[in-house]
Amino acid sequence: MILVLPDAIRNQMSVHASTVHPSECCGFLLGRNADGVLTASEVFPVRNLSARPDRYEMAPEAVLNVDHRARARKLEVLGAYHSHSGVDALPSEIDRREAFPGMLHIVLSTLKNDMRAWLRSENGDFTPVPIMSNPHE
Repeated sequence: MILVLPDAIRNQMSVHASTVHPSECCGFLLGRNADGVLTASEVFPVRNLSARPDRYEMAPEAVLNVDHRARARKLEVLGAYHSHSGVDALPSEIDRREAFPGMLHIVLSTLKNDMRAWLRSENGDFTPVPIMSNPHE
Protein backbone atom coordinates (compact mmCIF):
# COMPACT_ATOMS: atom_id res chain seq x y z
CA MET A 1 0.00 0.00 0.00
CA ILE A 2 1.17 3.52 -0.90
CA LEU A 3 -0.49 6.88 -0.26
CA VAL A 4 -0.17 9.42 -3.06
CA LEU A 5 -0.65 12.77 -1.37
CA PRO A 6 -0.36 15.73 -3.76
CA ASP A 7 1.28 18.84 -2.34
CA ALA A 8 -2.01 20.79 -2.47
CA ILE A 9 -3.74 18.15 -0.30
CA ARG A 10 -0.78 17.99 2.09
CA ASN A 11 -0.86 21.79 2.41
CA GLN A 12 -4.60 21.83 3.15
CA MET A 13 -4.07 19.34 5.97
CA SER A 14 -1.12 21.32 7.37
CA VAL A 15 -3.10 24.56 7.29
CA HIS A 16 -5.97 22.82 9.10
CA ALA A 17 -3.55 21.61 11.79
CA SER A 18 -1.91 25.01 12.25
CA THR A 19 -5.29 26.79 12.36
CA VAL A 20 -6.52 24.82 15.39
CA HIS A 21 -3.10 24.42 17.11
CA PRO A 22 -2.57 23.66 20.00
CA SER A 23 -5.73 21.55 19.76
CA GLU A 24 -5.77 18.54 17.45
CA CYS A 25 -7.34 18.80 14.04
CA CYS A 26 -9.19 15.89 12.45
CA GLY A 27 -10.78 14.93 9.19
CA PHE A 28 -10.83 12.51 6.29
CA LEU A 29 -9.11 12.02 2.96
CA LEU A 30 -11.14 11.19 -0.12
CA GLY A 31 -9.78 9.75 -3.33
CA ARG A 32 -9.31 6.52 -5.24
CA ASN A 33 -7.80 3.14 -4.40
CA ALA A 34 -6.22 1.43 -7.41
CA ASP A 35 -4.75 -1.89 -6.27
CA GLY A 36 -3.31 -0.49 -3.06
CA VAL A 37 -2.21 2.84 -4.51
CA LEU A 38 -4.35 5.31 -2.57
CA THR A 39 -4.49 8.65 -4.39
CA ALA A 40 -5.93 11.48 -2.31
CA SER A 41 -7.90 14.13 -4.18
CA GLU A 42 -9.89 15.87 -1.46
CA VAL A 43 -9.61 16.83 2.21
CA PHE A 44 -12.76 16.70 4.35
CA PRO A 45 -11.99 18.62 7.57
CA VAL A 46 -14.14 17.82 10.60
CA ARG A 47 -14.64 19.94 13.70
CA ASN A 48 -12.95 18.49 16.76
CA LEU A 49 -15.53 18.16 19.55
CA SER A 50 -13.02 17.31 22.29
CA ALA A 51 -12.38 19.92 24.95
CA ARG A 52 -8.93 18.40 25.57
CA PRO A 53 -6.09 19.73 23.40
CA ASP A 54 -4.47 16.27 23.18
CA ARG A 55 -7.55 14.41 21.90
CA TYR A 56 -9.93 14.55 19.00
CA GLU A 57 -13.52 13.49 18.70
CA MET A 58 -15.65 13.52 15.57
CA ALA A 59 -19.42 13.82 15.64
CA PRO A 60 -21.16 10.70 14.29
CA GLU A 61 -22.88 12.80 11.64
CA ALA A 62 -19.45 13.84 10.30
CA VAL A 63 -18.81 10.20 9.39
CA LEU A 64 -22.16 10.04 7.59
CA ASN A 65 -21.47 13.35 5.84
CA VAL A 66 -18.08 12.25 4.53
CA ASP A 67 -19.58 9.01 3.26
CA HIS A 68 -22.33 10.92 1.42
CA ARG A 69 -19.80 13.34 -0.05
CA ALA A 70 -17.57 10.51 -1.25
CA ARG A 71 -20.47 8.72 -2.91
CA ALA A 72 -21.71 11.92 -4.56
CA ARG A 73 -18.25 12.53 -6.03
CA LYS A 74 -17.68 8.86 -6.91
CA LEU A 75 -14.71 8.72 -4.54
CA GLU A 76 -13.75 6.55 -1.59
CA VAL A 77 -12.98 7.50 1.99
CA LEU A 78 -9.27 6.61 2.02
CA GLY A 79 -8.65 7.26 5.68
CA ALA A 80 -8.73 9.67 8.58
CA TYR A 81 -6.20 12.24 9.68
CA HIS A 82 -5.47 14.12 12.87
CA SER A 83 -2.68 16.21 14.33
CA HIS A 84 -0.47 15.87 17.36
CA SER A 85 0.76 19.06 18.98
CA GLY A 86 4.19 18.93 20.57
CA VAL A 87 4.99 15.30 19.76
CA ASP A 88 6.12 13.24 16.77
CA ALA A 89 3.78 11.99 14.02
CA LEU A 90 3.53 8.57 15.65
CA PRO A 91 0.33 6.84 16.80
CA SER A 92 -0.32 7.50 20.47
CA GLU A 93 -1.60 4.99 23.00
CA ILE A 94 -5.06 6.50 22.55
CA ASP A 95 -4.73 6.00 18.78
CA ARG A 96 -3.77 2.36 19.40
CA ARG A 97 -6.94 1.82 21.43
CA GLU A 98 -9.42 3.83 19.40
CA ALA A 99 -8.34 3.93 15.74
CA PHE A 100 -10.40 1.86 13.32
CA PRO A 101 -8.66 -1.38 12.24
CA GLY A 102 -7.92 -1.73 8.55
CA MET A 103 -8.20 2.01 8.01
CA LEU A 104 -5.47 4.38 6.91
CA HIS A 105 -4.56 6.93 9.61
CA ILE A 106 -2.47 9.99 8.86
CA VAL A 107 -0.83 11.73 11.81
CA LEU A 108 0.53 15.26 11.46
CA SER A 109 3.06 16.62 13.94
CA THR A 110 2.87 20.37 14.39
CA LEU A 111 6.10 20.13 16.43
CA LYS A 112 8.27 18.88 13.57
CA ASN A 113 6.10 19.75 10.56
CA ASP A 114 5.99 16.02 9.82
CA MET A 115 3.25 13.83 8.39
CA ARG A 116 3.14 10.03 8.42
CA ALA A 117 0.59 7.46 7.30
CA TRP A 118 -0.22 4.28 9.21
CA LEU A 119 -2.41 1.22 8.72
CA ARG A 120 -3.87 -0.18 11.94
CA SER A 121 -4.20 -3.94 12.28
CA GLU A 122 -6.89 -5.79 14.24
CA ASN A 123 -4.50 -6.26 17.19
CA GLY A 124 -3.73 -2.53 17.45
CA ASP A 125 -0.35 -2.52 15.73
CA PHE A 126 0.40 0.24 13.21
CA THR A 127 2.35 -0.42 10.02
CA PRO A 128 3.89 2.59 8.25
CA VAL A 129 2.52 3.39 4.80
CA PRO A 130 4.84 5.28 2.42
CA ILE A 131 3.67 8.74 1.32
CA MET A 132 4.52 10.06 -2.14
CA SER A 133 3.74 13.48 -3.61
CA ASN A 134 3.01 11.95 -7.00
CA PRO A 135 2.92 8.40 -8.37
CA HIS A 136 6.07 8.89 -10.44
CA GLU A 137 8.47 9.42 -7.51
